[in-house]
Amino acid sequence: MNIRIVFLWLVAAALTACPREEAPTDQPENEYMLESLPQNDARREKINTFMQEGPGFVIGESLSEIKKYHGEPIRQNIIDRQNIHNPELTDQIYELYYEGLFLRVYHVSATDKDIIILVEVTSDEYPVMWDLTVGTTKEKVVEAFGEPDETNLDTIRYLAGEFVMGFVEFTFKDGLCSRVAWHYLID
Repeated sequence: MNIRIVFLWLVAAALTACPREEAPTDQPENEYMLESLPQNDARREKINTFMQEGPGFVIGESLSEIKKYHGEPIRQNIIDRQNIHNPELTDQIYELYYEGLFLRVYHVSATDKDIIILVEVTSDEYPVMWDLTVGTTKEKVVEAFGEPDETNLDTIRYLAGEFVMGFVEFTFKDGLCSRVAWHYLID
């Protein structure tokens, strides 16, 4: 197994283990590895587009931009993580809690770069591409993307193609979407 696959698996496992007291739901335990990413086809390209452009609002590309656009978060957690490429360095994962929005940002200390690894919307105040936002029906989501790649209780998951590396989840309560989450895998 190559190092990149192991790294992606370790990062996904570490991120799903982070405590999230106020986040709407926990991620399913069955994380997938790079080898299982689906091949690109028309359906997958639509999912890729949704992964890249789905949030219909400006997020920002760094911690400072996020705070510029969204203000100070209600709550912020900072979690230290050993850099997998250089064990002498410590990176940080920032968890930013806003009303109806949760963001997880990986800060690479060596390059002072921020990488958004999770965008989670739990309010219809945040627009989503193709109007697949909080309050939409499961039928509308399935109509847009087809049958989900994975299902876990009240959550359906669509895997992006091999060049996007991530997945989007929709969680439903009483037949309506209560959460849309974009998970971006990093290398």
